[in-house]
Amino acid sequence: MAHDPISAFLRQTYEDSLTFLLPRNKGVIQSNEIKELQGRYKPTGTISIDKDEMSIKLYYDNEQTDPYSWNGKYNLQFR
Repeated sequence: MAHDPISAFLRQTYEDSLTFLLPRNKGVIQSNEIKELQGRYKPTGTISIDKDEMSIKLYYDNEQTDPYSWNGKYNLQFR
């Protein structure tokens, strides 16, 4: 994914990351099972992991219930 239109045109990308503390590495994980990180709104929604694919459908539990910018499907590489 490109960071901005110029990077897309130049075919440059950057690495980014987000860390979740999850209780297991397969199945559907409800938001109440995700350990809370200090200074953030508690999430609502789910994370689904099936083999080497993960689907994130999380929302910030604030007054507006805003979606996480990380929502979507990802291919996993276990280390």
